[in-house]
Amino acid sequence: MKSAIAVLALALFSAVGAQAQDQLKASDLQTLCESNDRITVGIAANDFTHVKPTDWQDAEMCLGYLTGVMDAEVGSTFIHAGVVYTVVVSKAVSGKEAAKLFMRYIVAHPEDLSDRAWVPVSIALSQAGIFKKMATGQTIK
Repeated sequence: MKSAIAVLALALFSAVGAQAQDQLKASDLQTLCESNDRITVGIAANDFTHVKPTDWQDAEMCLGYLTGVMDAEVGSTFIHAGVVYTVVVSKAVSGKEAAKLFMRYIVAHPEDLSDRAWVPVSIALSQAGIFKKMATGQTIK
């Protein structure tokens, strides 16, 4: 009984998280992460004149979103060509490192700006070798 409740709770939390991820566009995440860039430059130069009052909160939202996507993707499963795969992390990365990877990717792929934000985030992290797929040994026919 407890395991059935745990599975149901996990499914509900996953659905809520997925719904929140679906609502943010890549262009919105880019705007949030640009705030993080301005703060990083301000810290390095010890000059915050170009930092907007909302940048601090926006930067935290960028980093929080990226951390959430990384947490949600790890352990997720998908099927490709009848083989079941699980997403694993090959190396740990901070939210700030993930933000750099996302920004580098989205600048190079502006055609993805209208996508749901988690899609280009996942692509950027996969291309950087952060996310890897691992075959589970199961097949689906």
